[in-house]
Amino acid sequence: MNERELHDLVDALLNAPPETADRESLGRAVSLNARLKAFAAHFDVRCNRRANELAALGASESGFFVLLTDGNGSGRDAKHAEDRDRVCHELPVFDDALASGSVSGEHLDVLARHTRDLSDVERSELHAVAADLVASATSDSASLFERRAKNMIAEIKARSRADSDVVELERQRAASSMKRWTDKVSGMKMTLLALDPLRDTTLHSVIDAH
Repeated sequence: MNERELHDLVDALLNAPPETADRESLGRAVSLNARLKAFAAHFDVRCNRRANELAALGASESGFFVLLTDGNGSGRDAKHAEDRDRVCHELPVFDDALASGSVSGEHLDVLARHTRDLSDVERSELHAVAADLVASATSDSASLFERRAKNMIAEIKARSRADSDVVELERQRAASSMKRWTDKVSGMKMTLLALDPLRDTTLHSVIDAH
């Protein structure tokens, strides 16, 4: 959003008081305000980015700290800006979309949550479907976008982590344990089981049958 567009947006909002609006006018005002909030979210991203550049030169605190101390907000707000900056760096199409007001900061929060643990290979695959993701974010609410994005990211993980379930089960089997002791107060015999899912299913099948 350039300076002229921003001025026009603010002027339009100033001339659209919600207190006297009908339903159609109110919808337009809400839409305009959503674009303004996207601009503000992107401005925080830019501030976070610049603060980190200055921090690398020893001339500033981190972006998180600057936004926390000078932004009159919360740690959660500062963390959102930090996470959104990461998404914008990894998926530049979302940087452009947020700057133009086509998507909201909440759309980027969805991606930040679901891409945090991706491998480099998975991030490369995500980059390949970035155009589809931004198209969905542009047309869908953040909640609907989350469902679609989550499914797309799950498919990417499933392709690159085909043996992950087997590895996890082996880890759980190795960690399975049983501990037995006598409670000193009641004299009751106590048993603590920590079982992998397969052993747990087998045990309870036997108990249920009995």
